Amino acid sequence: MLSSDKSKLSQMRKFARLLDSQFTIPFLNIKFGIDPLLSLIPILGPFSGLLTGFGLMGMAHRHGVSGEVRARMAKNIIIDYFWSMIPLFGNIKDIFLRSNEKNMKILEDHWIHGRHQGTGAKIYLQTVAIFFVFGLLSIVAFLVIVRYMVGLFLPMD
Repeated sequence: MLSSDKSKLSQMRKFARLLDSQFTIPFLNIKFGIDPLLSLIPILGPFSGLLTGFGLMGMAHRHGVSGEVRARMAKNIIIDYFWSMIPLFGNIKDIFLRSNEKNMKILEDHWIHGRHQGTGAKIYLQTVAIFFVFGLLSIVAFLVIVRYMVGLFLPMD
């Protein structure tokens, strides 16, 4: 690994750490970052996690990672985004399942061990399928909630 690659990796590691594990809850030794804090803000929080995740992926892309690395990272980011949309569960998930640090592991495997070469087409298809399924589930959940809320005020016969 070249020293310039080490510098790039170090810079991205710092960013991932800030997002996922920069701070520690005293006495519990539970680490968390900015991502779980932002996810406390409904709708905007998960979206900010999506943007920061793609920000890390963009940094990797600018440094010439393979298509498979980008596909794996995108898959983690999309899954993280949809789970983060679930109130309370998403916040807890952000603390314990750190998608940005998972993506750093993918980058390290790529740069240090030469893994994850190729286009990643199959992973991109999986990601699109996940996006589609979670999208449909989100729409159905929204419609069920709206119907329930309307039913509270207007009895449906």
